[in-house]
Amino acid sequence: MIPKALPDAKIQSLFYKSFYDMPTRIGPRIQQRERVKEVVIREKLDYAPKSALVATPVIFQERKKAAESCDVVYSSKWSKEQQRKATSEVCSSPYFCPEISVNLNNSGHSEGVVSCPSKQLWTNTFFGVKSAELLEKQGFADFLFSITDNGFVYRSDNVSANNASSASILRTKDFIDSLTDTVRIILVFYTPQYGITSNVLITAKFHGSQGARVDYELLHYEIIEGTKLGLYIFVQSLVIFNLAAMLVEVINNLRTLYVEAKLGISISKAKLVTPVLDLLAFLLILVYVCLRIVDKAGAASTAEAILSDLDGIEWSSPQITLAFKKDRCCYLCVCLA
Repeated sequence: MIPKALPDAKIQSLFYKSFYDMPTRIGPRIQQRERVKEVVIREKLDYAPKSALVATPVIFQERKKAAESCDVVYSSKWSKEQQRKATSEVCSSPYFCPEISVNLNNSGHSEGVVSCPSKQLWTNTFFGVKSAELLEKQGFADFLFSITDNGFVYRSDNVSANNASSASILRTKDFIDSLTDTVRIILVFYTPQYGITSNVLITAKFHGSQGARVDYELLHYEIIEGTKLGLYIFVQSLVIFNLAAMLVEVINNLRTLYVEAKLGISISKAKLVTPVLDLLAFLLILVYVCLRIVDKAGAASTAEAILSDLDGIEWSSPQITLAFKKDRCCYLCVCLA
C-alpha cells in the first residue's frame, strides 16, 4: 500500500466526520497485562521454492553531470525555451520555483527543466546517498525496495547533516532520469539442496541513442566438500601427472638438442620453438590447476563466511544505522560478484 497525499479540504472533511466518534474511545478493549498473557498461535508455512534471496537486492546507479549545453545546437536552444516557458507560465507571480534556474545546482540534478548529460561522472550526493565505489565503478547504491516499493522517500542531500530542515521528499520515479548513465541490480540467491550460491547482475545502459540496453549475467558458485571435493582433487592430480609426463618429454628433447649442439650439428630455430612453448604451457597449466585446487578447497569456508555475514546483519537493531547496514550488505554482495 503506497500512501498518497490528500488535499487539505479532504483532510478537514475527514477530521470533522470522525470528531464526535473519537472522544468515545477511552482505550483498548483488552488491558495490556491481559494481552501479554494471551498466546497467539501461528501456523507453519513452508517455503516452496528451492532458492531463496539471502540479501536485500541492491540497485546501483552511475550518472553524469549536467552539461551547460547540448552537443546539438538546436537542443540547447530548445532546452532554454522550455526553461523560459516554465519560468514565465508556471513560476510567475504569485508562484515561485526556487529549484528552476538557468544555472546548475549541486544535487546531481539540473536546475533547468531539461538538460543533456556531460562526460563527467557525478560523484557528490544523489537521492540522499553518498557516492561510493561498487563493482569497480563510482556511483550511488541503494536498496531496490526503497525505490520500487515506495512512491517517495524522505532524504537529505547532505548525508552527514542531522538537521531535518535540510531533508526533502523525493519522488522515486525520478531516481532514473536524463542524467542516468548505467543502472545495475544485484541479487544473491542460495540453494540449500545443492549448496549453490547464484549471483544475478542485471545491467541497463541508458547512454545509447536507441534507449536502454539491458543485459544480465548469472554466476553460480558451488560449495564442494566431502566426496565431491576428493574426486575433484583426484582428477586434477591426474592432470598434474600428465603434466609431469609432458615435462619429461620436453627435458628429453632439450637434452637431445644440447647433445647435437655439442657435436657441432646446426640446430634450426624451429626445433627450439616447440620445446620452449611446451615448457611455457606446462608452467601455465600447472599454476592454473594449483590455483583451482586451492580455490575449490576453500570454497566452502569462503561461501559460508560471506553468507553468514549477510544473514547476520541485524536489520531490526535500532543501535546500528541504516547507512552501515546498507554499506555492509553492498560490500558482501560485491564479494560474490
